[in-house]
Amino acid sequence: MFNSPSNSPIISIILPVYNGEPFINEAIESILNQVFKDFELIIVNDASTDNTEKIINEYAQKDNRIRIITNEVNKKLPASLNIGHKAARGKWLTWTSDDNIVRKKYLIELYNAILKSGADIVFSDFTILGFDNTTRKKISGPIENLLFGNTIGASFLYHKEVFEQLRGYDEELFSVEDYDFWLRAALNFKFHHLKKDLYIYRRHEGSISTSVNTKKRDFFIRQVNNMYKKLGIQLNLNDNTINFLSDIHLSHPIDIKNYVRNEHIIWNDLKHVTLNGISCCTLKKIRDLVKINWLKNKEQQSINTFLYALLYKPGIFLQIRNKRDIILSLKLLLKNII
Repeated sequence: MFNSPSNSPIISIILPVYNGEPFINEAIESILNQVFKDFELIIVNDASTDNTEKIINEYAQKDNRIRIITNEVNKKLPASLNIGHKAARGKWLTWTSDDNIVRKKYLIELYNAILKSGADIVFSDFTILGFDNTTRKKISGPIENLLFGNTIGASFLYHKEVFEQLRGYDEELFSVEDYDFWLRAALNFKFHHLKKDLYIYRRHEGSISTSVNTKKRDFFIRQVNNMYKKLGIQLNLNDNTINFLSDIHLSHPIDIKNYVRNEHIIWNDLKHVTLNGISCCTLKKIRDLVKINWLKNKEQQSINTFLYALLYKPGIFLQIRNKRDIILSLKLLLKNII
């Protein structure tokens, strides 16, 4: 049994779990095998109905760094995260999922990086483990692009003060609670990107991010919209800007004509937004996002919308440094016309 040097470990790891029997062993083992030893592991059992309770209790009996909190009813991820965070005794916090794996130097690398950088939050690159056990490295960041998608990812460590000042994870935003947390944090706290692969994120049929279930997908879309609406209220954003951010994040087709009519509103809103103390937008970036969206969505690739944009906002397509894009655009148009 590991004897913790004090009742105040340096790092607290929160592990929320609901019916995590298939992978929970691997997740816990990867945490207990850390090079950095001064941590506590708080497992929040969210009313699991499989063998999760038995498995985690066996681990808790062997290692006194493990604390278990059991929800009598299923409260979902964001509420379980808040419960675990509020019970944490460490100065630095992180959390992981029951189906993911942390590498042996996960804690020591993140901890050293956060001390050296003086940041409030440090995040790193990670590996995505696919359905067929294929892997690919995911480069996190940059923080300036966070407004348009979750560029932080799955590997991170932050000061307890971040959680406290943000008043935790928004329990109304299940499935996008982490992205919402990072967005709110980036408005006031300092982030640092560690260019090391420290985490393995498993994608499988049960993952929300990979589910093809229509109801789950529709729910996710509603939650993304709700998140941007809440952010819009906080930042006093126009409805056109909120809809633009949501469409970009979800890769929904953008109405080019509507965008052209409202570009000045969107630009005036976003040019004032700073994340990590850095301006997150330029007019060129916004137009690039519109162009990329247009190229991805076939239903938008009509000669009518293309010519309309060329007439009123030629900067969307006619940029000297992007000749290849305009050629590709013309090819797509010709293909659709012919």
